[in-house]
Amino acid sequence: MLTEKDLLELKQEVANAKSTSSELQGQKKTLLSQLSETWVVKNLDEARKALTKIGKDRVAVKKRIEERTEKLETDYNIDGT
Repeated sequence: MLTEKDLLELKQEVANAKSTSSELQGQKKTLLSQLSETWVVKNLDEARKALTKIGKDRVAVKKRIEERTEKLETDYNIDGT
């Protein structure tokens, strides 16, 4: 059986959990707002898709740079090492 002290401790734990939950909800709202302003995305799914696209674009640009560098090295007889 729970004593009055146990019940008061549980009540305090519940109050702390509610406070923490409110703080985390506020942080989530702030972060989503920052995502929206910076990356023009409305939610985490859109942010993930944008990040995937950026990663693919980066790989494509890197490949084009490497190809063009190789072409320049070949065309102008440059040793790339």
